[in-house]
Amino acid sequence: MSRSIFTFLFCVISFLSIAQKKIEGVPLSFTKEFQAKFASDFPTVDLKSPNLKKKKEAAQNLRSVSIPIKTDLSLSTHGQWTDLPNGHRLWRLKIESEDAKGIAILYDNFYLPKGSKLFVYSEDHKQILGAYTQQNNSKGQRFLTGIINGRSAIIEYYEPASVKGEGNFHIFRVDHIYDKKIPHSDHPFQQTSSSNFGFASSAKCQSDIVCSEGLGFDVIKRGVCRIMMVLEEGIGWCTGNLMNTTAQDGRPMILSAYHCYSGYTPIFDMWRFDFNYETKFCGQDRFEPSFQSVLGCELRSFWEQSDFLLLEMNEPVPETYNAYYNGWDRGETLPANATLIHHPRGDVKKLTFDTDQPIIFTAGINWNNGVKTPANHHFRVTMDEGGAFQSGSSGGALFNGNKRVVGQLHGGLFDTLCRVSTAYFGRLHLSWEGGGTPESRLKDLLDPLGTDDVRVNGIENPSIDDVASIQGQILTPDSTGVSGVDILIDGEVVTQTDLAGNYLVEELRVGADFEIQPSKNTNPKNGTSVQDLILIQKHNLNRESFTSIYDIIAADINNSQGISIRDLIDLNKVILGRETAFPGNTSWRFVPTSFRTQGIELATFDFIFPETVDFRVEASNEPINFTGIKIGDVNDSVNASE
Repeated sequence: MSRSIFTFLFCVISFLSIAQKKIEGVPLSFTKEFQAKFASDFPTVDLKSPNLKKKKEAAQNLRSVSIPIKTDLSLSTHGQWTDLPNGHRLWRLKIESEDAKGIAILYDNFYLPKGSKLFVYSEDHKQILGAYTQQNNSKGQRFLTGIINGRSAIIEYYEPASVKGEGNFHIFRVDHIYDKKIPHSDHPFQQTSSSNFGFASSAKCQSDIVCSEGLGFDVIKRGVCRIMMVLEEGIGWCTGNLMNTTAQDGRPMILSAYHCYSGYTPIFDMWRFDFNYETKFCGQDRFEPSFQSVLGCELRSFWEQSDFLLLEMNEPVPETYNAYYNGWDRGETLPANATLIHHPRGDVKKLTFDTDQPIIFTAGINWNNGVKTPANHHFRVTMDEGGAFQSGSSGGALFNGNKRVVGQLHGGLFDTLCRVSTAYFGRLHLSWEGGGTPESRLKDLLDPLGTDDVRVNGIENPSIDDVASIQGQILTPDSTGVSGVDILIDGEVVTQTDLAGNYLVEELRVGADFEIQPSKNTNPKNGTSVQDLILIQKHNLNRESFTSIYDIIAADINNSQGISIRDLIDLNKVILGRETAFPGNTSWRFVPTSFRTQGIELATFDFIFPETVDFRVEASNEPINFTGIKIGDVNDSVNASE
């Protein structure tokens, strides 16, 4: 007996914006100072995709909403460089594709040096992706920025003088989005309308994992991730599951569905695994939640008959993600009930239940992509609580009553009102031996110790490396502690200084390399007065020159690497309350105390000072201290505890 099943196979590709790690900020070209000095026009690349109509028809046959267009754009061949007065520089390029509803950009040879920033934004400045920084560099040197709505997108790259010429990227593909339903923004905190975020992406009858139905699943849900797949044919979603092994060593193995990539050409080093993408409140969130990602993977094994796919992520899951490695059960015993945790249509995490016992489907299944799976290889589950499943749910784990994985979702029958929901899951019991080779079974990778265990419990993310702490102090030039300073590790704020200027960062992996940077940008008026104006004017007139590098930095109000009448004007505006920020500068700057200031020629300002420290974590670490300089304060009157 053979039965035809309408599946939600991954050929239903839903597009989205890509939210990589980034820091807050706006492009330099947005500032009034930049716009007053430099032209607003720059080169445009107009993508004339050959045979656009035919490509669109082909994409529609694949149920894709974009047309990938090959490009050959780089910093050296396209765009425009603008040299800034302080030696830094800016590169900009506009990409335009006629009639596009959105633009997505893919990069290779991608490397951003320390201090550089990359933005992508819309012409009306309403959408801004970035800033992307050195923390977005990967071993494979690939990168992807998300969708900008409309027919054009502007790329802006800022490069400090200290790393001039070190940055590089090549745009090898631009996706022309032609579907009218443009996905939500990739900014994790941007307010979104009901037509673009979350609940409209998947069926409204789906239950959020944080709703009452999800009580009791708060541990295993941390092992379920959304997979963003980059293919030669487009971009789309499936669901993945972080799996424990008999070695229990935290090896990052992801179980998903074979049909998620079968028939396509995957670019595995650009696949992204999103953890903790879920709402905070049941059905009430007005803001899109953030998530934490690991980029890149390798294919380890697959088997079409039970539709399993096993991937290994290129990097371990960071401990800060609080991920859980789910347990599994490969036994023949039927589960008494079943639960699916998944990301339908790439939406926030959902779950649905079958309160009855799943059955083994004894017939073969003809899928609508031409694949036929044998009899007895799938569970049949009738979901009766919490919702249904949709495209993007593929690969979601089927958990038994003991919250162990017993299979992964292949497809089935559903409607958007969740009235009919019959799902078919490939059985872990048969995937274990699969096709009899390491490349077609689970056994070798989930049981690397050869224990032949039938079931394994889940574990918390194991501590693979020893950890240590780093500490330090931030003082003004007159040795007063600076409080409230953000301490950034690799671009992310991890702690603040106390009233004495002390900070402590714990649980850093021994042997790992990090960059530390202090940041404080509050109340620029603090410590500034007419007396500071007088002292800066005396320096300009050579009547009483500064003898300290810290005074020179403090007097450079507009961060132009020089002191002029313009600095006096800008400082006076802040003192009088006419401006609430220094142009092109923050209210505080920080110099590592290890920086040698002897022998620096102060009169010409011919020096570049560091503001970060690169370090390798050891079992025992020397303090990393900084000197805090309040911009505009050259008479040391700042209240450093403010």
